[in-house]
Amino acid sequence: MKRHNRDEAFRFSFDEPLGVMFSISEVNGEVIETSEGEAMLIDLSPSGMKLSSLLSIPVSDDKQVKLVVHFAINDTEYTVEGTIIWRKKKYDRYYYGMQFIDDEEMREELIHQLKLFVKKSYRAKKQ
Repeated sequence: MKRHNRDEAFRFSFDEPLGVMFSISEVNGEVIETSEGEAMLIDLSPSGMKLSSLLSIPVSDDKQVKLVVHFAINDTEYTVEGTIIWRKKKYDRYYYGMQFIDDEEMREELIHQLKLFVKKSYRAKKQ
């Protein structure tokens, strides 16, 4: 598995993780369909995300897994696809780093929505 890039220019960590739904779309290049599972979105950048789930996704150095993740920011719904690049277990939860499949338009929109989210969060804290 590849390592993730925490030094990315723009990575937003949520104070309260967002609930998301995900499904496995591909394992080692083979398209599959799974039922949806629940996860929490811990942080988000234009090129990837960190998820937490009670579900163990079978990831290893020789098993590439792609996910489709559904979530909403500022009432805007997103469906993103990406590859799991790392996995860690802590207590009863699994943490996953996911790198998005290149989509420049989606990245620009995510940056815009995250900036709005940060402004709204900042205003709400000041009140």
